[in-house]
Parts: sequence; structure tokens; C-alpha cells
Amino acid sequence: MKKYIIAIVILASACTTDWNFTNTGLANEQFEGNTYEYLASQPGDWDSVRLIIDRAGRASEFATGNFTFFGPTNHSIRRWMMANSITAIRDIPVEQCRQLLNAHILDQQLLRDDIPEGEFVNSEWRGGKEYTFRSGRAIAIYRVLGSYMNIPKAGAAEIYLRRDGAVTSVASSNIRTTNGVVHALEYAHIFETL
Repeated sequence: MKKYIIAIVILASACTTDWNFTNTGLANEQFEGNTYEYLASQPGDWDSVRLIIDRAGRASEFATGNFTFFGPTNHSIRRWMMANSITAIRDIPVEQCRQLLNAHILDQQLLRDDIPEGEFVNSEWRGGKEYTFRSGRAIAIYRVLGSYMNIPKAGAAEIYLRRDGAVTSVASSNIRTTNGVVHALEYAHIFETL
């Protein structure tokens, strides 16, 4: 009888699934520290970008500067490094580190609800607004309100960034630090496309 009970328990536990879903939890919108401290507090997502900040000599800027950082996560940076045969962040030239960071910095605090609404209609983006990032590149940013229970614009707000046909989305928005705002880009974001 014991064998059957053990077999049933094993079978029951084997039948559960997580549907390949990684629950990253809820983001706390307020972080009691500066942007650099926030990135350091979340090494699972931000370790690589923090090393790039250090290599570029910009840690003090991320600790005191007043801006919005559209942050690429470790996954994006590692994928980019692999595609470019870079084995360590120390192998990325310092000036390139600065340029990569500038492509993700907007010299103003931009919260999710401040971003104009946009929509994707007939293979074309409408609405939103173009912002000039520190790199000098103009990037269109859109806030799209989803539907909820068949009620248009009653669901979650998603943020999309578009430049030269490449589109990426924000996975977690409105993380406010004592000196700025962080919007975490999706894991699938291709580093260097902004």
C-alpha cells in the first residue's frame, strides 16, 4: 500500500507545470536610494549594466544625475556580447560603454503616465511622442492601454520604444529612485538598437 501512495504522490507532483513562466514579482515603484544603488540592489537583472557604468566611469552620475534610464537587463547585454564575440565587459572599449549608456538615458524624468498614448494600426504606429536621448537619437515612445474584460483602454498600460523600425517594450516601469526614474526593458530587447 505504501508503494501506491508514494507512486501517487510522485505522479501528482510531476503533473504540475509553470507553463514556462518566470514570475519576477511585482516591482516596487519607490526605491529609497539613488539609481546606482537601485541597480546594485538587483544584481540578477542589472549586474552587467552596472559593470558597464563602472567601466564608463559614470557611477557618480548614476548616483546624482536627474534623468530617466531605460535599462537593458543582463539578458540583453549578454546576448549582445555573445553576438559580438565579447567575453567580458572589460573587453568593451570605454567610449563604447559611454555611447551604449547614452542610448538609454533621457535627460528628464519621464513617468509612464506622462507618455502620450499611441496605437499600432494597419502596420503603422500612431500617436506617442519622439524624445531625443542623450545619444542624440530620436526615439518614439508610446503608452498603449490594453483592454480589460472587453473594455477598451481599461487594462494595463504598456510602454513601447521605436527607432528605425525596431520596437522594444518596457517590462517594468516607473521605478523611482531619489534622483531619477528607471524603466526596465524587456528581456528580449536587443542591446544597441536604441
